[in-house]
Amino acid sequence: TQEYFSKQGLHTTANGSSVLYTELNPLEVQYHVDLWGQDSDKIRAALGKVRVARTDLAEARLRLSTEVAIHYFSLIGDILRRAQILKEQRLHAALLRLDQERLRSGLTGAKAVYLQKEACTAARQAVTDITNDIVVQQYSLAALAGHGPDWGRNIQTAPLPSLTTIAVPKDLPLRIIAHRPDIVAARWEIEVAAQEVGAARAAFYPNVNIALFAGWNSIHLGDLFSPGNLAHAVGPVISLPIFEGGALRAQLRVRNARYMTAEDHYHATILNAVRQIADRLSDWQRIRRKLSEEQEMIIAARHTTRLENAAFRTGISNKIGMLTAHIHEAQINDQDYSLQIADATSWARLNAALGNGYVFSGGRS
Repeated sequence: TQEYFSKQGLHTTANGSSVLYTELNPLEVQYHVDLWGQDSDKIRAALGKVRVARTDLAEARLRLSTEVAIHYFSLIGDILRRAQILKEQRLHAALLRLDQERLRSGLTGAKAVYLQKEACTAARQAVTDITNDIVVQQYSLAALAGHGPDWGRNIQTAPLPSLTTIAVPKDLPLRIIAHRPDIVAARWEIEVAAQEVGAARAAFYPNVNIALFAGWNSIHLGDLFSPGNLAHAVGPVISLPIFEGGALRAQLRVRNARYMTAEDHYHATILNAVRQIADRLSDWQRIRRKLSEEQEMIIAARHTTRLENAAFRTGISNKIGMLTAHIHEAQINDQDYSLQIADATSWARLNAALGNGYVFSGGRS
């Protein structure tokens, strides 16, 4: 540094002259004395933010896996439904041919033929719609898996899962949802906000550092590295926030407001989780009851079909009654597959609401 020294300064030999003053300090050390816990609060707040980010990632994975399961179950069910709708289409076509023959023979009127043509058209449209639904499910699964649309066409399907009723206890403790990612994240957000409040309070107190340096300094560049010019110093460096009171108080109010907001968000998250679980459980139980009733309808439809087949073979009834019974049975089976899809998807949503299952005294569900 080019510097002019005062005539009455400390540098006696250089007073009143302008010289090139050189300092070289290869070692400088500062240690912050965390007397008020400000650094530890900031570290804990930073670690809490990492945990919040991890739980956000877990929630995203849970949502993604839930969507994959829902679309996969829908794909399986739509494929099963398409087989029943195709069967209905073939049966309506057979009925149409039979009514056309009866019309030519004068055994029926044109109205019956027109009604069957309408039914055949509706069946063809239903086949087209369900085929489009299958393609949509394949494309959706491909997108969720991060692949192109063609990838979804090669998805191997399995039968729809046979789901049993979850053994939910009568009194559901709050701990069954404590592992939900959104609740865990909200809990860590409170922790982060609390640590930030502590750091904001500690900012009002003096800041103490221990400083150390060692190196060479001289007013002559030529003898800078002379052993006699080796200098070192160690001592405290204290800063007082004397003129920062207004800013610090404002910062503390902001941190306190964020803490209260985090608390409110945590309580709202718990209430939303409880409400969501209750809704999902109610929907699933309602669908299970419908499935039980549907099984009775399927059994009745099968018995009716057998009776109509026997009546046709013995000549008691005509072929129209037999075909109509088969159509009705196919429609009942189609309804059953729709309920099975709803059952599987509602089960997936319930598990997601429980945070990917729950833990109770009998084990994990």
